[in-house]
Amino acid sequence: YHEREVMLFANNPEHTIPRTNNNMEIFFRKLNRNVRKRCGNIATGNILARSGVSLALFQNMDNPEYVKIVFGTKDIASTFAKYRKPFRKPGMTNKKIMKLVDAGIELMLKDSLPEILYNEKMMNDAYALRNSSTV
Repeated sequence: YHEREVMLFANNPEHTIPRTNNNMEIFFRKLNRNVRKRCGNIATGNILARSGVSLALFQNMDNPEYVKIVFGTKDIASTFAKYRKPFRKPGMTNKKIMKLVDAGIELMLKDSLPEILYNEKMMNDAYALRNSSTV
């Protein structure tokens, strides 16, 4: 014992070596808490059983190092914007988009949305536009 006493006990003044698996326990406790806040106590077990892995991946989005590794940048929005750019309509600016959103909100607040949002002519026009070679 006395010969190897120095090797038996590690000096850990910076507390870099965890004594237990507390990090995993904290992670799952935080997951449970977030699900319980959104859905209530009864649904928590069912949701975690169905989508535990997906929830764990979602929790990692808070970790800047994880985001940098997965997306290559600290800004997730710019990464997604890069892939959405080819699908944008030419001439559609943020100002026009916000104008359309405001018009839609105004229609909803006035409760003046039509019962049937899309008529046959609108659907045919959209289908023709989608299948045309000049998009």
